[in-house]
Amino acid sequence: MQEIHQSVKDNLQKVADKYKRYADRKKHQVEFEVGDFVWAVLTKDQFSAGDYNKLSVRKTGPVEVLEKINPNAYKLKLPSHIRTADVFNVKHLVPY
Repeated sequence: MQEIHQSVKDNLQKVADKYKRYADRKKHQVEFEVGDFVWAVLTKDQFSAGDYNKLSVRKTGPVEVLEKINPNAYKLKLPSHIRTADVFNVKHLVPY
């Protein structure tokens, strides 16, 4: 019985490692420095109540990175006509 448990455990570990390798291939780490220029992708909830429509421009930029808060959050210098928070998650930033 212990041999069966061990073989099942080994097979599960092999499959988990395989899935991890596949997932890690798709994952890429992007980091920006202060002074870099990026495109900021605006989501639906970042627009004012009456301003959003599905044909409006989503990417804003190029905008300058003012501060790196942590590897996932960056403070940007947004244009004055955009009325939203100036801190963006890295998943909403595209290198310029």
